[in-house]
Amino acid sequence: MANECDLTESTASPNSRLLKETTGQEIKSYPSRWFAAILMFTVSFCRGWVASCYPSVNDVLAKYFQVLSWQIDWLVISQAVVFVLCTVPLSFLMSSVNYRTAFILMTSCQTVGVLLVDMSFLSRQTFALAIAGQSVSGASNILAMSLVPSTAAVWFPADEIGPVISFCTVGWGLGEAFGSLTTPLLVKMDQTSSTVRFRMLLLLSSVGLVLVICLIAEVFFLKSRPPTPPSKAQAKLIKYNETTRKVNFTEQLVRFKDLMLKLYTDRYFLTLWLVYGLSLSVMRSYTVLLSSILHNKFEKASGLNTKAGLVLMTSWVMSIFGSLVAGPLVTKTKRYKAIVVACLATQTGSCMLGLIGAQLSNFAVIYAGMAILGFVTGSASVALYELLAEITYPSSVKQVSMLAMIGLGIMRLLYPVIGRALLSYVSASASVCFPMITTFIAVVLIASQTLPFHRLNAEQSEMKLLLEKQELFSD
Repeated sequence: MANECDLTESTASPNSRLLKETTGQEIKSYPSRWFAAILMFTVSFCRGWVASCYPSVNDVLAKYFQVLSWQIDWLVISQAVVFVLCTVPLSFLMSSVNYRTAFILMTSCQTVGVLLVDMSFLSRQTFALAIAGQSVSGASNILAMSLVPSTAAVWFPADEIGPVISFCTVGWGLGEAFGSLTTPLLVKMDQTSSTVRFRMLLLLSSVGLVLVICLIAEVFFLKSRPPTPPSKAQAKLIKYNETTRKVNFTEQLVRFKDLMLKLYTDRYFLTLWLVYGLSLSVMRSYTVLLSSILHNKFEKASGLNTKAGLVLMTSWVMSIFGSLVAGPLVTKTKRYKAIVVACLATQTGSCMLGLIGAQLSNFAVIYAGMAILGFVTGSASVALYELLAEITYPSSVKQVSMLAMIGLGIMRLLYPVIGRALLSYVSASASVCFPMITTFIAVVLIASQTLPFHRLNAEQSEMKLLLEKQELFSD
């Protein structure tokens, strides 16, 4: 059996004894929670890195593999197909495995995927192997995106959940920024195929090495959960799960089906399901298409791949700042819906700036629009994670997040496919206009709903009981 991290010195609340009486378990947080968070940050960084390193050099890779530009798009789009096809079975798998096993599975898939893509660059005739590797990474992405809120909920106290989700999201955004800029700096159209091969092999091997180190650390040191729950909501959830733990496969399947039926007949979840996909897929669409859009609008300009990479890097860095701002803001104010509505409305405005920039062939306006888009998308991702957890509590955060991935996967497939078709057969301006319309629809959907906050109510009811206990002791 693998050794587990032994960082068990805890930081207990002054009211820990009273909390134990009201929840049945002592509430503590442990230093080892940051080990789990750092692992998630690192894997998220690698995930973002390899997701963004291909689109900004679309023309270079098309020339290297001797394929068309739309086929290079599928290095990213293939992951969206995996999202759509595999989210439900992976969600059921997640319902029967613990947090540590899911984490190891996530990193293993990402590692195998990166190494397969790395191997594809050994020959110019193995483009299919690159697609296969990206597809395997796509399975890892489903697990990764569901484990971000799970890491925060399982390991961190309530007042740290928002910042931790921000921290993990920052890893993804930083990886996207790094990949968007470094690849066009490394490989260029005027280089020989052997130079492109060597530099892509070096880049992908570096990512693979980092992932292997993370995998070893997870196998030997990562726990499934801390010895005692870090929050009142988590204590109640553990108590609930203990009553449903020892069931056979058939019963697990029935319960998972019941959860799906419950969520997919809940208008609040369906609203967030659609909004989640419409809003968080916009950045991925631009990551895939921006280089091609710039080549369409600025035919005589030089260094467009590097410029596209710089714009995307700026956008992803701004998403980091958006996540960092949103985390503490969401935690302090609990204004989940208001923050989401504000972010999505600003998304629509930023897409409008992109449309104006494309129409006027003005690079500066496109740059400003993408920077704003990055900031508000990073903020929206944190607020939407929290809002999903709120309306579905006490359902499993992992399973809820993964079921929400279906909507995200569908939109990640549709955005670049429709965008590429509009770019090829209509105009670059039409391609940019499409996400402006979809984000406006998302604003209307979320603003028109009065959403319930189940987790917040649970926290408040527990605090009310605690205060009543304190009054009894003081008397």
